[in-house]
Amino acid sequence: MNESPIKACCPACKTHFNVTTGQLKVAAGMVRCGNCLHVFNATPLPPSDKPSPVVTAKPHQALSQDTAPSKPLKKTTSKPIQLNIPSIEIEQHEATTSTRSPFRYITNICIVALVAVLASQILWFKQEQWAQKDLFRPIYKKLYAIAELPLPAKKAPQLILNKKLIIQPHEELTDAIRVSILLENTANFSQPFPTLQLLFTDIKGRTTSQRTLAAEEYINTSLFPEQLMPSKQPIQLQIDLIAPGRRAVGYQLNMLFN
Repeated sequence: MNESPIKACCPACKTHFNVTTGQLKVAAGMVRCGNCLHVFNATPLPPSDKPSPVVTAKPHQALSQDTAPSKPLKKTTSKPIQLNIPSIEIEQHEATTSTRSPFRYITNICIVALVAVLASQILWFKQEQWAQKDLFRPIYKKLYAIAELPLPAKKAPQLILNKKLIIQPHEELTDAIRVSILLENTANFSQPFPTLQLLFTDIKGRTTSQRTLAAEEYINTSLFPEQLMPSKQPIQLQIDLIAPGRRAVGYQLNMLFN
């Protein structure tokens, strides 16, 4: 005997499907929605003008021991129909996103620009310190190249050593002395020559005279055009100066760095 189908509507997802009176009778009217798996009591619905999507109805079994079916039920097979409501929501979301995308694009550009300005300011104010570090030196090299400026030479003043200092009367000139200095740059890189300051003191340690010599005054610029001391190479200097006088009994050499 053919059983007449009954149209049911899931109260959770509003999906319409067909069930039979036999299925309702076995499951005590309780069915499970094939779309959202919601369990509800299927009641007959009035006929509707619009066609309803058909999905598979699964009887709600094992609700209680009294309602367990005594024989297997016939399952109705139907192809599920995709609802249009999710697609409408997606289109609305995409439309909202598209209207906001220009504002987000401009905001992101402003944030990147502010970060770039802040980073450039930090690099500028810290250039004397950070330009000497191997980590930041490649960055400063590119920045100075863009600005068409020479990159400051790397410096390590504590690694320039005075190996020998001898002061004696000049052999050819009267009232003159000859200063012999042996300097060595023990760093692994070339660095600028220091400014030399020669102090003369009397017997009480008071300064009687001094002479300050910049690098270009005591080196041969043709041999060192960039005025950089080569790495781990001793350099012998001979400097002729006017004699400081008879009061000068002591002397001292200071190396000054810019």
